[in-house]
Amino acid sequence: PGLIVLDSIPNIIGANQTHSVRVDRIGSDIDVFLDSSLFMSASGLTISGGEIMFRFWDTATIDNIRVTSISTLADLVWNKVGPGTYDYETATNWTPNQTPTADTDVLFALDGDVDVIPFSTSVARNVIFSNGTVRFNSISNTTFTSHGSVVVNDPLATALLDGAFATLDGTNGISWTTNLDLNVGTTGFGTFIINNGAIFDAQQALIGKETGSRGEAIVSGIGTLDSSHVSVDNDLIVGELGQGSLTIEQGGKVTVGHDLLVGGEFGNLNN
Repeated sequence: PGLIVLDSIPNIIGANQTHSVRVDRIGSDIDVFLDSSLFMSASGLTISGGEIMFRFWDTATIDNIRVTSISTLADLVWNKVGPGTYDYETATNWTPNQTPTADTDVLFALDGDVDVIPFSTSVARNVIFSNGTVRFNSISNTTFTSHGSVVVNDPLATALLDGAFATLDGTNGISWTTNLDLNVGTTGFGTFIINNGAIFDAQQALIGKETGSRGEAIVSGIGTLDSSHVSVDNDLIVGELGQGSLTIEQGGKVTVGHDLLVGGEFGNLNN
């Protein structure tokens, strides 16, 4: 088959500027984001495959291109943009329509603002937040388990405020245990907030992992009589090769089983 043009919108890109382009395909819909803002959309499509192509006219040149595939990192992709509150266990909230299991890698990659309600039976393997704002909270005293790692990282963002945001909100009682690492800002930008008495436990935590990344973790007890608590069984590294920041405030607590390393390259500890 020949080339099928779904949409075309002219756009002027100035010289010596850096831009990010993200293409999301969920079911029969395609969204294109330019610098984190929705640029064009196409819906109601039947798609079995295809390519992403950039076309330039006249004497335009482009360099320093970085291509990152996000969706291949996960078995299930969250498909609710919000705003709103949605159940983690509802199959239709994921693409494809399945409920996560202990062997499932799940991805939150939409540029939205959502509240997600897990239950005490809710599980995953790796949990990846690569865009938007996602808050995990509960109806009443929930324990969530991920059997792999937790990653909060937007590789396409250009600043921390444009990066991925994940919050564990303990207002109604919630604890999250991940059997491997917590990574905040691995190659890009990410923020992880633990507040209102939430409890989070990991084997190891890295904030600001790779060169050029920036990660921020905030542990806050604001809004509750019970302190928010992060427990790291082994090492907690703030600013390994990137920029990392750990803020402990309003009665929040962090315990580390082995070494607390701050400032391998750029690290800040605020309390």
